[in-house]
Amino acid sequence: MMRTSMLLAAGLGLVANPMVRLVLGPKWFDAIPVIQILAIAGTFRVLTGNSRAFLFVIKRPHLATALTTAGAVLSIALLPYAVWAWGIIGAGWARAAAAGVLLLINYVIICRICEVPVRSVCATVWRPVMGCLVMAAAIDSLARYWPPGDTVSSLFVALSCAVVLGASSYAATTLALWRLAGAPAGAEQRLFGMIREYFDARRAGGLSGKA
Repeated sequence: MMRTSMLLAAGLGLVANPMVRLVLGPKWFDAIPVIQILAIAGTFRVLTGNSRAFLFVIKRPHLATALTTAGAVLSIALLPYAVWAWGIIGAGWARAAAAGVLLLINYVIICRICEVPVRSVCATVWRPVMGCLVMAAAIDSLARYWPPGDTVSSLFVALSCAVVLGASSYAATTLALWRLAGAPAGAEQRLFGMIREYFDARRAGGLSGKA
């Protein structure tokens, strides 16, 4: 679930240019960089999404409240100067910076409470993070060498190609890294198990039909 949410948050920011141009029109062009920045903040928030529930489960609700308060205070503290200096873009970067700092604080606290080594956390998240980075590089390269036009058809093609390229580059990267890591237990293993079960069921259904 976390990986899917992170992929969607990052993907939304990466395809914001053709998507806004196609769906919302020219009046919303100025919102494109804001959406891209907020997508970064959304990715950080996804990575901390389960920590609040986890802290409640282990009977540390005061820590969950403190972290939420710290995030709000940090965002409010950064917002005035950021807006004054860079306008609405600054507001987006203030939210992203606050979310990034809160992400680090969350992981430090949870690692200390659970006595989990940092490398164990990194082993869980490094493949999807690398997948998102490769996806970003692929979509950025596509936009640089094949910028979207102004017609509906060209924008639709650009958006479709960006989505397909992003999804395929993310999947290829995470699966390749998973194999290089020795195919450890995780989301990739469960995915392959589901695919295997599906084809086994199809094969069994075909054999019973022939019988």
